Amino acid sequence: MLRAKFRTLMQAPIWGRYSRVILILSLIGAGLGSFAAKDWRLELFSHFLPFYLVSIVLGAIFLPRWRMGLLLIATILVVQLWMALSSEDTESNRYQIGPFRAIAMNVLFSNTEYQATEQWLLAQQADVVLLTEATPMWQAHLPKLQRALPYGCAAWDDSPFGIAVLLKDKPLSCEIDYTDAQYQLFPY
Repeated sequence: MLRAKFRTLMQAPIWGRYSRVILILSLIGAGLGSFAAKDWRLELFSHFLPFYLVSIVLGAIFLPRWRMGLLLIATILVVQLWMALSSEDTESNRYQIGPFRAIAMNVLFSNTEYQATEQWLLAQQADVVLLTEATPMWQAHLPKLQRALPYGCAAWDDSPFGIAVLLKDKPLSCEIDYTDAQYQLFPY
């Protein structure tokens, strides 16, 4: 009796409409996230892939025609598996890289605790250190850190927009780009 009521509830038109909307929006989000390598804005959609997959499965389950839902679930899973296994062999993943330690720190351009900050960063024994709000004053007060991490690139700037990447090993390439090349607005 309970099963019959549940079936009747699930076959109501409203479930079909909501499941289609959820399914379509999730498919659009997952599809947009799949093209993240083309544009950084599309990468924002890739953060929610687990939610999309759950929504796709639930949306497919509640479709009025459950066989179509199962076929759709199988198709989505096969496509996701194929995309994961067929990623291109790029320059960066040809090399075997072991685990490394990375630190990203906003040093705050008005901060004057140079020595304490440098000691803390050195104690972490990081392979990569990313400093934001990196000023020329910070550059002058971090000599030990720069000797420990001699490679990288930086745009030391006397503003909140300075940036520095310090690396233990020599990279294939490293450069600071700007959101607007003409005015050099925001480095990345």
